[in-house]
Amino acid sequence: MEKVKISKGRFGGNVVKVNFQLEFNVNENSNMTPKQVKDMIDDMDRTDLGEIVLNYLKWCEVETDIDDIFED
Repeated sequence: MEKVKISKGRFGGNVVKVNFQLEFNVNENSNMTPKQVKDMIDDMDRTDLGEIVLNYLKWCEVETDIDDIFED
């Protein structure tokens, strides 16, 4: 049986890591730096950002213990 991987959290405690990518419309501006993108996201309305995150959770991957894949 596949089981989630439990890790130590950045701020303490045990956590489960969920990996996913987000897409943000940048109106064809291809000259942005990573800092500009982070600033753009930081300036977003938190409700709008939360909506984007929740929508993309459909395609997320939850980290699992690789050892569990070989158990049967």
